[in-house]
Amino acid sequence: MRIIFFAGKGGVGKTSVAAATGIKTAAMGKKTLIMSLDVAHSLIDIFDLGRNLLDQNRGKPIKVRDNLWLQELDIQEEIQKNWGSIHKYLSLL
Repeated sequence: MRIIFFAGKGGVGKTSVAAATGIKTAAMGKKTLIMSLDVAHSLIDIFDLGRNLLDQNRGKPIKVRDNLWLQELDIQEEIQKNWGSIHKYLSLL
């Protein structure tokens, strides 16, 4: 398994580069998940998928083609849902 993070200032193209990388790796036969923590949820727009699909699959991976899934997470919701585990981990540091 390989994990690739794209980080940087807003508006520099992180989502576009992540999408292009995901399309390429999926086309190479690699099972690929593109995950976004951006509140704009723009992956759904890049792949021209409806907002209803995002709402119906809230926080779950959505298969968009062979070997390629998208997942748009609400970071605040995930922190609240997993705060116990996060707090326990941080207290051990």
